[in-house]
Amino acid sequence: MRKQTRAPERRDGVKSACECRSVFRAVLTVLVALILLSPAWTRGETDGLRSTTDARIRSISVDPFVPFVEPPREEEPEAAGAVTEAKEDTRPAEPEFRTPLERVTVKELRLAGIVIGGGEKLAVVEDARGTTHDLYEGTAVGMNNGRVVDILTDRVIIEEYREDGTDAAQAERTTLKIE
Repeated sequence: MRKQTRAPERRDGVKSACECRSVFRAVLTVLVALILLSPAWTRGETDGLRSTTDARIRSISVDPFVPFVEPPREEEPEAAGAVTEAKEDTRPAEPEFRTPLERVTVKELRLAGIVIGGGEKLAVVEDARGTTHDLYEGTAVGMNNGRVVDILTDRVIIEEYREDGTDAAQAERTTLKIE
């Protein structure tokens, strides 16, 4: 039988690893016992809390047709009896965000190709920088609120709205042909 030898005891007051483990185990055992016994000590105190807690989920009714955000209110006339006149304008409203195709004039675009098939019409144009863009019917093009009206086998028709000095805007059609 082997005789177990202990590590020599240090005289400078530092405990060995074995002694630290035994202290740690004792503290851990006491903490686990306290955690396991704590419900037994507080049993009388939590009875009142359980009786006042309502654990039911209440259902709410949501109308799916009511918007979550209120739409912006229209401004009222400044004077109480003021009458405002509506101006007729044939051009569409100015968009807040402009796509790259809306930042160039129609004259800067070159028609590179047209693909028609499967009920789809697609035109490819190239801008002055050499960037290609896809056009479909209804695509916004040009700085004057233009739209692609029609894509034919050899050309694309774009309708723009230009101001003629009055409040009304004149529709002007531009045709891009394959070069």
